[in-house]
Parts: sequence; structure tokens; C-alpha cells
Amino acid sequence: MTQNVEKRNAEFLAGHQLVFSTLGPLHIGCGADYEPTNYVMDGETLFGFDIEDLGAVLTDSERSRLSNIASWRDPQLQLQAFIYGLRERLLARASHMVSVASQVAKKYHNGIGKVAQVEPDKNVLNQFHLQRTSFNPHSQEPLLPGSSVKGAIRTAVLNGLNGGQRRKILKRESSRLERELLGGGFQSDPMRMVKIGDGQWQKSSDNPGPRIIYDHNLYKKPHKADKKTRAEGKSNLRVMREVLPAMASRLFRAPLSLLRAAPELGDGQPKNTLALADIVRHCNRFYREQWEREMDILLKLGCLDPRWQRLVEELFRGELGELLDEGRALLLRVGRHSGAECVTIEGVRSIRIMGKKIEGSRYESEATTLWLAGEREDARESLIPFGWLVAEIDPDPEDLRSRALAEKLRDYNRDLCRREAERRADIERKRAAAEEELRERQRKEEEARRERERQEREAREREARLAALPPERRAMQEYRDMLEQEKQRFPQPRQTGLGSPVGQALAQLVNRAQSWDGELREELRELVDKAFEYLKVNRKKKGAGRDLWKKLGDGQ
Repeated sequence: MTQNVEKRNAEFLAGHQLVFSTLGPLHIGCGADYEPTNYVMDGETLFGFDIEDLGAVLTDSERSRLSNIASWRDPQLQLQAFIYGLRERLLARASHMVSVASQVAKKYHNGIGKVAQVEPDKNVLNQFHLQRTSFNPHSQEPLLPGSSVKGAIRTAVLNGLNGGQRRKILKRESSRLERELLGGGFQSDPMRMVKIGDGQWQKSSDNPGPRIIYDHNLYKKPHKADKKTRAEGKSNLRVMREVLPAMASRLFRAPLSLLRAAPELGDGQPKNTLALADIVRHCNRFYREQWEREMDILLKLGCLDPRWQRLVEELFRGELGELLDEGRALLLRVGRHSGAECVTIEGVRSIRIMGKKIEGSRYESEATTLWLAGEREDARESLIPFGWLVAEIDPDPEDLRSRALAEKLRDYNRDLCRREAERRADIERKRAAAEEELRERQRKEEEARRERERQEREAREREARLAALPPERRAMQEYRDMLEQEKQRFPQPRQTGLGSPVGQALAQLVNRAQSWDGELREELRELVDKAFEYLKVNRKKKGAGRDLWKKLGDGQ
């Protein structure tokens, strides 16, 4: 019975494991960016934090200042500078860290909280919004969405089914073409039977973590209308974003399930389902053609990172090429800047090319620009194309080619991993010091809070005791408290004699006591004697002290 169930399950479901390595930097948008209010940089490392963490490191005076920033001139600039000033404390509260290209870090430290340029009626601030790649919100680790991988596979399958046939369709008719190629709508769509889970991050000391770099938009060819500004290979746009570095080995692992139609379930199922061999054939044919076409363009531009170029050429001639040819791996392109050609179908391509305002836009079968990743803002070389992935299918640990591929990728990033490890060790020391400083400050704040509460409690108790006393005794007690506080603050009097504030208050008290009875006046004499001693007043010597003492009547 169990064997029959297992056999039927095998007939209905084929399960595989996909292990992903990057060839180019990978960025998959997630709608959550790093903004100057949820991160700080220290050196060449970004520290992300939650807004609650900011409140945890503030003193009372800083909280008051923060609440007032909204009413200041250029509040956004002031807020950036305020948070930047807290960066050492925020290290201890950071939820995660990201390495940063040195030029990105330099630009941040030199420009955060400062005006980039002054224009009439306004200041233009430096913008430090960094686009973040997809991540797990609980662990903060990078994530490879299964939907991104499935979308890349779908494009390759559609391209293969179309077979390069030229068609002219309107944008709104693209879904009709998909139905035609796939043999029907949602229920009949064979891609419905392809299930790909999210790729989970495989943390390893052999792989670099996410990194903030620049992306560059380069023109493929010279532009006749404006050769000066649109020269071949001239960088057009630059944006800072988080990526998973190129040549990272086995970064993600995700399940792939291929469901097969079950006749006993009746209609409503795809008539044609995709086997693993179909997916491999379509993907490797489509993306390898795109790879070779793009490499030709980039080689002519002369903008590629030479070390990266040498390794990919070696891999495609050797281990990687063999794995792709044998169907043991998929070549894919996913994420931001995958290139218009890699997300459209051969023969149906209609790519919108934005022109100047007076020119408007036009549609072509090929994009005019390429997006590349670089460490420098002004880079014209040492660039790498985005989004290229290799997915090994059920990799065999004993396969020498698979092991060699992994080792060559690890070796490519070995120096970067070493620098990251050294930086992490230094950061951990800084974080430990910041945590200790934060704990000490919190301890002192707690002690100060308790002291304030004690003083407030004693003040309330004192006020209650004073309120219960007769007016005469209340007046003496108030002066006694005043005298004791003055002694505590100034063991040696700031000013001697009755001309001091303490002496003047004493004279006022004695004048009020002229109508008091003998017992109260005797108690007051003891208090006046203590005050005279502190103020260095001689009650026996002719002067204001003796005159004041005489007002108390009898007594030596």
C-alpha cells in the first residue's frame, strides 16, 4: 500500500533542489529602501536599525531636541545630521550590517546632513536613499524570491514556444499571445504546475555578504545626434543600490516542484505539462544566446572588469559550460537591470526608447543602453553586468565539475571575504564598546531617575510636614532647610555677614519673630546661633549681628 502511494506521488510530483550561484551582481527590488533615518555608516559599513532603536539611545535632552527639529529650518538636513551624530551609539542597536564600496562611504561621510547645492528659494539636499535588495524581514538575510526565478523561466519558455516567429502585437495583447503559446488561460497554463520556493540564504564565511555599489547606464553605440554627450560607453545615469556580489558560490537553495496532470481530477488541468528537460532546454538556449550577445557588446566597449571577464570565459569553456550542456544547471537572469532583451520574446520585442522631450519616445527591437555594476561613481571600466545566475539542479557532492565551479567562485571572492572578516572583527570590537557605553549610560540614567524620584518624594514629604506645622515653626523649618542646603553646596560661605542672601533671609525671620512666645524665640535663638557660626557673624561685637541678636530678647 505504501509503495503504491509513493509511486502515485512520484507520478504526480517531481521534486528537485536548485542551488544558486551568482555570475553578476544581483539586486531584486523589494519596495524597502535604506533611508538616512534608518541607517548610519561607520567607515565602510552600513548599519541598519529600526526607529525604536533610535529612541533607545537618546538622552532626555536629545529627545527634546529631536521633537523640535520639525520646526527648524531645513528639518530634513537637521535630522540627517542629528542621526549621523549618534552613529557610534547606534552600532550597538543595529539589526544588520552591509559592506559599502569605499567611494559610496566617502560620499556619505562628506555629504550627509549637508546642502548639495543652493538654488533660488530652496536648498537641494544630498540624497542618500539606497535601494535595498529583497530580504527576509525576520532574519534580515537576503532572499531570492521564487516568483523572480519562475518569471525568468516563464520568459524563456515563452520564447522557446514562439520559436522566433515575428509578430506585431499591442502591449495590451501580450496576455493573448501568452495564452496562444501556452495553450490556454490560467487553468491550462503549464507554468501553473511549476512551483519554485523562495531561495533561502546559505550563510558561509566563503561568500561575501550584500554590498552597496553604484550602477551605471552605458550607451551601446554612439548617438549621431549628440556624439559629445552620448558617446559610446559613456556612463549616463548612476544610482547607489545594495547587491549580492558577483561570483558568489551557492548563495541560495530553493525547492523546485514539477506537478503532472492527474487524469482522475478531470478537466481544468493543463493538457501539456513541462518536464525538467523542457525547462532546461528553453532556459539555456534563450539566456545563453542573450549572454553571448551582451558579452560581444561589452567586449567592444572595453568596460568589463578584466578579472571577472577572464573567469567567466574560463567557466563557460570548462565546468559551467559542461554542466549547462548536460542539463545539470540552468543559466538565468533575474532582478533589476536584467536587460530588456532578457524579459521579452524574440520576434515580438518592442522596447520603448525614451528620447528628448521634443523627440518623444519610440519603439525598437533592442535597447540602446546597458546597466552595469561598479565600485566607483565615475567608473568607465571594471564594470560587471547585473542579474546573471547559475542554478545547479540537484548538485552531486561528488561531481568534480560542480566542486571545481564552487571552488573557483569562492576563490574569486576570497580577498573580499578576508577584508569583510577583518572589518567584522573590528566592528564587533566597536559594537562591544558601544554596547558597554550604552549600558553604562543607561545605568547612570537609571540612577539619576531614581535620585530625582527620591528627591521629589522627599520634597513632597517635606512639604506635607511643613504644611502640618504652625506658621512659626514652618518659617523656622523653611529657613533651617535653606541653611542646610547652602552648607551642602558651599561648605565655606560664598559671602559672609548678614548682607548675604542667607543673612538677609535670617534678618527677615528674626523680624517676624518679635511677637513669638518665649519657647519659640528660644528655639529661634539656637537656629540664629548656627547661622551666625556659618556666616562668621560675631553677635557680641558691636554691629548688625549684635543688633539682630538683641531683637530675640534674653539669652547670651
